[in-house]
Amino acid sequence: SQPRLEVRPLPRPALTAMVNGVVSPPSGPPMQPPKLTEGIPDPHAIEQQKNAYARSLDEQLSQGIRMIEQTNEAKKERNATGVRHEERAVLHAGGSAIEGAGDERRAAGKLPAHGLATSCL
Repeated sequence: SQPRLEVRPLPRPALTAMVNGVVSPPSGPPMQPPKLTEGIPDPHAIEQQKNAYARSLDEQLSQGIRMIEQTNEAKKERNATGVRHEERAVLHAGGSAIEGAGDERRAAGKLPAHGLATSCL
């Protein structure tokens, strides 16, 4: 068995009289129309919401900046560690890699005796 729906017409104000085709308003106190601003926050509440949102954005910005700074510091440390490692490798090799650099090109006549390239091409 289905529940029975009851349909009722909306209440209508009672008409008092019709004179020359014009309906006179009902007697008694006038009905107030619904407020159009019902449920809309007042200016003070709006200002509080704006301030809370601005604080939220500022906090997100601060967190983003801290994250970028931490990432940047970690990259700098990795780079510095890599440079120190390469320096130790060169020092350990006794500088032979640097001293011999260009020997093949100098022997082939592509570098002058002083070891400096005279052209970028």
